[in-house]
Amino acid sequence: GAWPAPVPGIHLRIPVVLPVPGQYQLNATHRRRQRWGLVMILVLAFTAVLAAGLIVLAIEMYIKFAA
Repeated sequence: GAWPAPVPGIHLRIPVVLPVPGQYQLNATHRRRQRWGLVMILVLAFTAVLAAGLIVLAIEMYIKFAA
């Protein structure tokens, strides 16, 4: 934990500088996969919030009808 936070980012940016097409393509696909991961996380978060809202609504309705 001695390394400062920006070091991993710099370390990840090094392969892009290397003039190897395969490495660049691999890096590009990895970046695309990362973007898809981000999209999936956002979708999952949205779904989770929606589900939580529905559950809370259901509980409130149940309490209202039970009372």
